[in-house]
Order: sequence, then structure tokens, then C-alpha cells
Amino acid sequence: ELYVPQIREGKRIGMYATARAYFERYKMAMMITETGTPYYPHGARWNQQMLFESAKLANSGVPFLGFTLYP
Repeated sequence: ELYVPQIREGKRIGMYATARAYFERYKMAMMITETGTPYYPHGARWNQQMLFESAKLANSGVPFLGFTLYP
């Protein structure tokens, strides 16, 4: 619930920025594996946000292989 506001406030850098930094450093294709959140009421929103950030990563030119979600 607080993920996006915390990114906007600079309290987090977010998955996109973290993954982009890894790509810039290692120049390797990437796949994201997500285990979800322990906060059940926020799970769907969390997964949606991670998928949005994965799409942003792929659209920015990072060779993105896929996104795996474990329940």
C-alpha cells in the first residue's frame, strides 16, 4: 500500500531502479522472481506493481526474460 508513495518520497528506490542498476553494472539479461508479500490484503496490488515495474524495465531496453511469481 505504501510502496509507490515511498518511492515518490525517496524512502525507497523501487524494483525498477534496482534492476536497472544491476543491468548497468553487469550487462546481463534479467528475470525477476517474486515471492509476494506477507500482507495478504495488499498482495494483489504488490504483484500488480511488480509487473508494472517489470514492463517498464523491458520497455527501457533491458533484455528482460520474464517474471515468475511464487504463491
